[in-house]
Amino acid sequence: MVTIGGGCGSALDWLEPSRRLMDEGLDYVILETIGTVATCRAAKRAHQGEVGYHPYLEDRLELILGPATEHGTTIVTNGGVVDPTGAARLARRVARDRGLSVQVIAITGDGCLDLVEARADEFDVDVSELISANAYIGAEEVVGALERRDDAYDAHVVIGGRIADPSLVVGPLVHEYGWALDDWDRLGRATVVGHLLECSAQVTGGYFSDPPRKPVPDLHRIGYPYAEVAEDGSAVLAKPDDSGGRLDRHTVREQLFYEVHDPSEYVTPDVVADFSTVELTEVGPDRVEIGGGGGRERPADLKVLLGSIEGYEFEKFIPIGGPNAVGRAEVTKGIVDDRLEHVFDVDRSRLDLRMEILGVDGLYGDAHDGRPDYSEAIDEHEEVILRVAGNAPERELLDPALRTVSTTLPGPAGSGVAIPYDAGGITEKAEIVPIYVPREPITGNVDYAELTTEEVIERAD
Repeated sequence: MVTIGGGCGSALDWLEPSRRLMDEGLDYVILETIGTVATCRAAKRAHQGEVGYHPYLEDRLELILGPATEHGTTIVTNGGVVDPTGAARLARRVARDRGLSVQVIAITGDGCLDLVEARADEFDVDVSELISANAYIGAEEVVGALERRDDAYDAHVVIGGRIADPSLVVGPLVHEYGWALDDWDRLGRATVVGHLLECSAQVTGGYFSDPPRKPVPDLHRIGYPYAEVAEDGSAVLAKPDDSGGRLDRHTVREQLFYEVHDPSEYVTPDVVADFSTVELTEVGPDRVEIGGGGGRERPADLKVLLGSIEGYEFEKFIPIGGPNAVGRAEVTKGIVDDRLEHVFDVDRSRLDLRMEILGVDGLYGDAHDGRPDYSEAIDEHEEVILRVAGNAPERELLDPALRTVSTTLPGPAGSGVAIPYDAGGITEKAEIVPIYVPREPITGNVDYAELTTEEVIERAD
């Protein structure tokens, strides 16, 4: 039996449940820290001279590295984002500062900007503004790191960049059980487990709670999940006994279909997994058995996320209170439109500006039209927030709109100070575009850097 915990589902996930999970004495804990746009955001930070991994990674490592050494737990994470080696150095420093015996292994090579630039015509890509290109790598690359573990150390940390979320789980299972990388059914079942663990508390009641129909107890101290995985890829999902939250067929089923378009064809770098035959059985309080599932041959191409700086953007929020708050928000929108047209003579075709009243049309736009009580609901709103956001290819196109909404004194009654409350806020806009690249040029470039609390070893195959 191999035990694996879902230690976080985003870089900003709660720290305390991660620490509590370590007390389960698991074989592995995964830290899934990056979403689809995270590589581009990290590349933007690096572009501006900041770190290429998420700065909150340090807080989480400070909390869990000690318990990891106590239990011999291996931590596997994609927290390196666009700088796995830099993140590995951070992990080594945190361990050294605490006198811990830890081996850190960085997986590099998912960054493939040079490859994309060299074959730009083939991929039909304009590389003039690119700042990053990162491929989704998978279990095979994680296994390559795990094979380098040295048992002389009390704990191990594997840090990669854009490792696919479920592959953080599939890799350890392949390594521990010696599965072949073309054992598609086992890889598919392992992907089911990885998908259920990757978002931490979402499977234990987080993002599920909707009282009174879907109550979840003690969300303030929710427990993160772990899986007991058998050699055939079946598993039992559980959470710490004294933690809050809820884990049953309903929470697991909801997470199973999270971000899944076709349950019979969930594509990862490792396998095309089939979730349609998964069976869920409650086998005890907060314990669900995961059976079924399967898979087919993995794709020949890997998904690559291209990051670029595409102009500039800003965002402001204006609180408006009192009777007829919605009407006065509409007046503010009109002021912005009129000033751009009649005072600043802005070319609106080159300025993408969005104004929405949060609580009225911010999420669904005009989808509320036709509701019998909609006009009455507007009349009852006595506090709203007007969100004004824009992007443009040149900073100068945004400046008039930003200055118009940065002060509310010339506007309607009852308007609060715009948040952020100064005239600043125009930043570079990072954008992301996916392409598909043949697997071999990327995986053939994967390398490993081994860092320990005693010395640094650089080793390439």
